[in-house]
Amino acid sequence: MLSRLYQALGPLRIAMAMLSLLTIILMPSPGTEVVYEGWAIMPTVVAPAVAPILVAVYLLDILMSFVFSRSPGENTKRRHFHFIILSDALFVSLLLAVWIPLIMALAV
Repeated sequence: MLSRLYQALGPLRIAMAMLSLLTIILMPSPGTEVVYEGWAIMPTVVAPAVAPILVAVYLLDILMSFVFSRSPGENTKRRHFHFIILSDALFVSLLLAVWIPLIMALAV
């Protein structure tokens, strides 16, 4: 099961998914004081900077997978790229669902 998932997504998409889950876990609660030194810099500075980058990379990956799925070729390639599009859309949705409340709290 995991080997098929690894083969379907590839190592870079798996690493990006792990980084997405890490930024979700490290998300600070709204109103948390920013810390600029030590390990506390990870949830207060690094994770909020990485999350929008991940969303942009996922959206670009969705676009490129859509382009590759439309190229003439085997039907299995289309299924492969549609699976990638669905998995990327899942992680974009997770990132946005978790980080939008923090972003909205900054706007106030």
